[in-house]
Amino acid sequence: IITFNTGTHGGGINCFKSSPLIQENEIAHNSVTWSGGGMHFELSSPSVIDNIIEYNSSGHGGGGMGVDCSYYGIVIRNNIIANNTADSLGGGIYCSGSGGAVVRSNLIEENTAKCGGGMCGTSVFLTVVFNTIINNTAEYYGGGCYCVDMNERYNVLCNNIEGNVNYGVYSAESSSWLDAEYNWWGDASGPYHPVANPNGQGDWVSDYVDYVPWLETPFSVEEGGQTAASYAVTFL
Repeated sequence: IITFNTGTHGGGINCFKSSPLIQENEIAHNSVTWSGGGMHFELSSPSVIDNIIEYNSSGHGGGGMGVDCSYYGIVIRNNIIANNTADSLGGGIYCSGSGGAVVRSNLIEENTAKCGGGMCGTSVFLTVVFNTIINNTAEYYGGGCYCVDMNERYNVLCNNIEGNVNYGVYSAESSSWLDAEYNWWGDASGPYHPVANPNGQGDWVSDYVDYVPWLETPFSVEEGGQTAASYAVTFL
């Protein structure tokens, strides 16, 4: 149990140029002034698996987790990431840099930030699959997911995205489309878009988000997630 730590980066765990396995920890109630209230990674390639990351806070980015993916990769899998806050970007997870990150099979809920309550990606190869992303809040955009400067490098596939405030998925990238197919948006009618899908009763999506086709029932890895199973096999 890693709790009640403070600092500027990585209140619970701070890694620089390392490749640790961080598994089966409770990382909670840590607070930093900059990035990564729960944990922070810079020029590192960690695997973060089966942890509880909750009630952490930060200023700049990543209340739960702040990640610099430059030239490296990170795996974030099977974690509970909940009730974290960031003053600016990425309440649950914040990823930036030119490397890659895979966010898979996590419960991401009740996190808050100005943009990207659940998670935020900036200029990073980010793949988000098989997650439950629910009830996160953004003050401005991207209650569930917020992405910027992605250039076709952000994929949100086969997730349950529901109950997020100020967009389930928001793309600030106007030069390319974000791939957000085969997600459940909280309603069989799909996500709400004022022009492309005005009858959608699910979470809102912004422009430049490719959400068709969507799932008409929640995704389940065990049950195969309808047609998503064959599409998502690449990410298994």
